[in-house]
Amino acid sequence: NFSKSLVIGKSIVTVVPLTCYEEEGLMNILVHDNGKGFDVSKVTEQQNGIGLSSLKSLTEKCEGEINFDSHAVSGTTVTIDLPITSDFEKL
Repeated sequence: NFSKSLVIGKSIVTVVPLTCYEEEGLMNILVHDNGKGFDVSKVTEQQNGIGLSSLKSLTEKCEGEINFDSHAVSGTTVTIDLPITSDFEKL
């Protein structure tokens, strides 16, 4: 793990890019930042764009699960669980 400071708009975010580990046949990917957070329901309902909604679509195509947890005080955590036996040719 390593940290990097980013300036996004007027806020400074320290990003821990990735934590990956295998557990019970799943590849678990965890990303956490300490930014100001966002409204998860608005992002995951969008049908266009190349951001988090696209990440959600790709995860589902791989028969995985993705969860967003975002709060103004503690930042955002994105958790992705992908089955190791997933058929990646679906992409």
